[in-house]
Amino acid sequence: MHIWKKKKHKKTSSKNKTKQNSTLKVNKDFGKKPTHQHRKIVSKSKRNGKNTAAQEKILIKQRQQRNRNKVNAYVN
Repeated sequence: MHIWKKKKHKKTSSKNKTKQNSTLKVNKDFGKKPTHQHRKIVSKSKRNGKNTAAQEKILIKQRQQRNRNKVNAYVN
């Protein structure tokens, strides 16, 4: 018969605690932060919240069409 030694809990140093807390704050939704590689893949315009020229053209056309529809609805 074995006599088991009671496990002693290792005290975490205060340095480690702050490290753990900061990582928890960052990953509250437990998602991984994008690495530099992922960031590079995302286009610069998307990061700045701007649309590409092609996307801007499409948005302008859509806006114009909405305005035309409003005018036509008002006239008719």
